[in-house]
Amino acid sequence: TTGGAESSSVTVNGNLTATTIVLDKDTNDSSLIIAGTDTTIAGTIDGADTGEGILKITGAGTTISGEVGLGDTDLASIDVNATTTFSSATEAVAYTVDADTTFTGAVLANTSFAVATSGTDVTLSAASNTGATTLASGTSITANGILTTADTTVTSGKLYLEKASNVVDNIILAGTAE
Repeated sequence: TTGGAESSSVTVNGNLTATTIVLDKDTNDSSLIIAGTDTTIAGTIDGADTGEGILKITGAGTTISGEVGLGDTDLASIDVNATTTFSSATEAVAYTVDADTTFTGAVLANTSFAVATSGTDVTLSAASNTGATTLASGTSITANGILTTADTTVTSGKLYLEKASNVVDNIILAGTAE
């Protein structure tokens, strides 16, 4: 989609297979909204340039099987509002996760990663960098790979770090407390 002088969006209510979906901001935002239930999106989703495009998921049971926004085609944001599985690596400036989500590939949040809705559980299965990470009350992140964050704020949420069986002492918490 191309943003042009107005914001533009495409809503997908069923399965979609594409080689590449490009979200081009131009002047205003360009969005891809996945609204169908039990929907699979196959193919790469990219911004036309770094920090362009919004991926919003509102349909429960969504699977995104291709890479999303890696390198100089990272998205402006990934906004998850319904149960979702990402099967490959994802990259965006900001993530907002408001529903149970599994990230099988690496997560690269260039600025922030927020889990904002109580009862939301997020699983990170690969080494990930979540930038400034915020966990609201009643939320959790389970990291099964190396997790790097710029700053983590936990307001009654839970952060679970799994120690790899083949690595000794791989959980390091460093920082300052005030």
